[in-house]
Amino acid sequence: FELHEDQCFYSFIVYDDKRVGILRYCYNTKIPEISQQNAVFLHRLYLDQELHGKGLAHELMIWVEKQAVLRKNKYIWLKAMDTQMQAIRFYRKEGFETIGSAS
Repeated sequence: FELHEDQCFYSFIVYDDKRVGILRYCYNTKIPEISQQNAVFLHRLYLDQELHGKGLAHELMIWVEKQAVLRKNKYIWLKAMDTQMQAIRFYRKEGFETIGSAS
């Protein structure tokens, strides 16, 4: 059950006293495509659409990066569906690169 996995954190995102999203990441994971160890896996980052474009997701990414550094993880990786172009544009803007695909 993913709420009880070691080295994983699952949080509600609260903004103006309202739950507006979720964040889940796991540290000390392995990037499958390149066998890189000690990487943070950003498993979920969802925000209410009303908050898109306000910089909150960017601030969350900065926070996740800080968590990675604290745990001596050099990389952050994630999976994004190729149909989610808004998410892909966001992650590229944040500096992520595509290293594999499901096809």
